[in-house]
Amino acid sequence: MGVINLLDKETSVRIAAGEVVENAASVIKELIENSIDAGAKKITVEIKEGGKSYIRVTDDGAGMAYDDALLCFERHATSKIRTAADIAGVYTMGFRGEALAAVASVAKVTLYTKRKEDKLGTETVVEGGAVRKHEESGQKDGTTMIVKDLFYNTPARKKFLRRDATETLYVSQMVEREALARPDISFTFIKDGVEKFFTDGSGDLLSAVTSIYGRQLADTLIKVDSDNGGVVVRGYICRPTAARATRDMQLFYVNRRYIKNKTLAAAVENGYSNELMTRRFPVCILSIEVSPTETDVNVSPSKTEIKFSENVPVFDSVYFAVKATLAGGYDKERFVMPESEPKNDFEKLINSVASLVTEEKPPKESGWDVESKSRWDGKLGEVFHEEPTIGGKPLKEVVSGAPAPKAPENESFIKTPAVVSAPEEKAAPAADYVIIGELFKSYLVVEQGDELLIIDKHAAHERILFEKLKKEAAPPASQLLLVPETVELSAERAGALSAFEKRLESYGFYCKYKDGAAVISGMPAGIDRADAEEALCEALDILAGGKGSDNAVNDRIYHSVACRAAVKAGVPLPREDRENLVKMLMEMPDIRYCPHGRPVMTVLKKSDLDLRFKRI
Repeated sequence: MGVINLLDKETSVRIAAGEVVENAASVIKELIENSIDAGAKKITVEIKEGGKSYIRVTDDGAGMAYDDALLCFERHATSKIRTAADIAGVYTMGFRGEALAAVASVAKVTLYTKRKEDKLGTETVVEGGAVRKHEESGQKDGTTMIVKDLFYNTPARKKFLRRDATETLYVSQMVEREALARPDISFTFIKDGVEKFFTDGSGDLLSAVTSIYGRQLADTLIKVDSDNGGVVVRGYICRPTAARATRDMQLFYVNRRYIKNKTLAAAVENGYSNELMTRRFPVCILSIEVSPTETDVNVSPSKTEIKFSENVPVFDSVYFAVKATLAGGYDKERFVMPESEPKNDFEKLINSVASLVTEEKPPKESGWDVESKSRWDGKLGEVFHEEPTIGGKPLKEVVSGAPAPKAPENESFIKTPAVVSAPEEKAAPAADYVIIGELFKSYLVVEQGDELLIIDKHAAHERILFEKLKKEAAPPASQLLLVPETVELSAERAGALSAFEKRLESYGFYCKYKDGAAVISGMPAGIDRADAEEALCEALDILAGGKGSDNAVNDRIYHSVACRAAVKAGVPLPREDRENLVKMLMEMPDIRYCPHGRPVMTVLKKSDLDLRFKRI
């Protein structure tokens, strides 16, 4: 007798259910996608006990005919495709025809449905895969699916369900993501009889974000609108100061389907290069539209993973969309707290943070390694077959922007470690600001119009130096040491010094390896001798690590040099240096964050003070 058995229908369906149905959230996801495919404009999701005992999904979609209401519970029954050739161009959310069969095999399911053109609707009851009832009945147009006692007949699966609160969280997150995927559909989510959120279905993504996550998050978002020929990127990204400690709020949609993809995450984070503090991650809600023939969403049964036929064009489109948006493709007015939210303490009162970000041109490479974030081909121009746009304007125009005033190319920004040199004098109108003074030996206070600018002098100077180092064609100025500094090196750092001696000179470091140590004869201008060892070792570590493209490595070393060369907090500045620093900052209006992502200034409006002192 042979050892291979042909499984019966009930067993095979339950095995399939194990692939499709993981918990209540996965059940609801399948039901919502069916509602969307049915053309629903309103979808209501209700759960009890985390969805383990009760799930109800109601929509106002097309509904089903009497015969289809029964046939839909058969495995591989689908209205989405007819032949294998149809899969390549499928635009619907679901198409395999496994979901309802799988759910009905491990739960007690009741279906109420009616088409607009029918006088009567249909009621169908299926328990554990067996049809208990199928008859005509009076129903309203659309479809309602009720799922009770999930995994009642598969205790081995049921024991792996989490506590009610945890399962509720899974469901809530899933419904939120579906609602953000389709802001043109009104979603209502009800938990244990209490409405948790409602979206109006107006099509306004920001409105949906506000309904789900609240005004506080929505107010930190910047609109993204980029069309790069075959790849369209739309949605929102956060201001750098609103970045979070985890990637939990990075939401990606491809052709309106929520997906998880490292290529997209890496593209966004590279787009924030030089804008974020260490271990901070941007918030983003981005929708990417590409031809379905260029993607494969059938990677996993849950359809939350995706493969692109070519990663590079998608990566570049998202990267440039983020970079260009941060560089100027959004409203540059300073963000001020709404008057409808009065604050009771001064710290909250002045929490009006400047929203401008640095102007940065996109790097000259088109290919990046997603894991190491390094380029692999270094070519430019092969991806963009059409002129990409941001908000209707050419991408190059948005990213480059209007030319900002520059300091003389051959003049160092630093005369001594504590002195800021003035930029070239120009025939410009008189300054429209007044420098009031220095606060706590760390902040410069400037009056401009009806605003009070509180400038972090170290952060501001650090960013100015960083931009200058990046834009200079020649190596940065170096200061020679009358007495060379000797620094002991580890074997790894010694190897890096031998390998990158010439490259170090391009950053202003002049040193030789001798008897297990580095003999430093020159340092980047502005760095104190006391910081020589730390500065060189950090540069060697960055070069030895070799993570990222040449541009990324350069930026990290420029960060280090600029940070150490910038004026220090706690050390008072002479009046002339205060004036020079403020003047440089005012002439570079796109500089509003230091290379680590900290704001260079906080803005306090006169109206804020008037409110504080009860004048208004």
